[in-house]
Amino acid sequence: MKSISDLQQVASVYPDLPRTHKNAYAVYLDYYGIRSDKSDEVKAGWLFEDKVPVFLQSFIIQDAPSILIVHGYLDHSGGLSRTINFLLQEGYSVHAMDLPGHGLSGGTAGQIDAFGSYAAAVRTVRQALPKVDAAVGHSTGAGVLFQAAGTGFADIPALVMGAPLFEPYKWNIVRRAVKCTRTFRESSRRPFKRNTEDKAYNQFVKQDPLQVQHLHAGWMQALEHWQVQMQASGSVELPVLMLQGARDTTVDWKRNAAFFREKCPNMKAVLYHEAGHQLFNERRAVRRLVEKEMADHLHTWLHR
Repeated sequence: MKSISDLQQVASVYPDLPRTHKNAYAVYLDYYGIRSDKSDEVKAGWLFEDKVPVFLQSFIIQDAPSILIVHGYLDHSGGLSRTINFLLQEGYSVHAMDLPGHGLSGGTAGQIDAFGSYAAAVRTVRQALPKVDAAVGHSTGAGVLFQAAGTGFADIPALVMGAPLFEPYKWNIVRRAVKCTRTFRESSRRPFKRNTEDKAYNQFVKQDPLQVQHLHAGWMQALEHWQVQMQASGSVELPVLMLQGARDTTVDWKRNAAFFREKCPNMKAVLYHEAGHQLFNERRAVRRLVEKEMADHLHTWLHR
């Protein structure tokens, strides 16, 4: 295992992991199977957005295009280790952030007052990095990146969205339940749905200590306000690739695809009939198709 570089050597933007944390970080990389040995340099530490620590880790390949990756709701960067490893294998530097309330970032687990806090965290990370040539987002991360890029809140030249969030599955029913059920208003224990046909992943995610364990009604109320903002926003001109599973029962993919297609004239959408919501963690045969599509578009965008 190579040593973790001092982040303060890079424009003094965010602090180095404390010495006592370095061994723990090596355990983290091993636990989630992140192949840091595929990069020339590894950096990890916390930035602060409105006093909330935002965890950022960077796997840098010298002179390579740079990809920012953002996970979905209840998840964290370690849950996208396969995608991180794939991008490193393809020769890209990768910067992975944990959204507030997720993973190793600060904040109440799974809770947010406004989606603007997610966007602000993305902007803080983006401003800390020398460059970002493209971004890859899953679910909530994809929706937040789309808004941040489209509004100029963060400089992101191109975007890959995996199962992007705009409207959740059976949203009208869920929304009514949130308003009518007092116990759900505070929080409810998260049900771990089978979001992929990869049995090993489904089992692992239930045991993952960094997965958010409770759903908060406040998050869903914040989502409602965010949807209004998204509907009122203008078109997004940057090139976008949308990857979507037809077996997705976490987001309403048909409504979402129509929404993003209307907002983005430069979007290509690809549907995988055998993929669920976690299409970046699908069984190998499906995941290989998803990764190839992503790689082809990144290569076209970044090497033209």
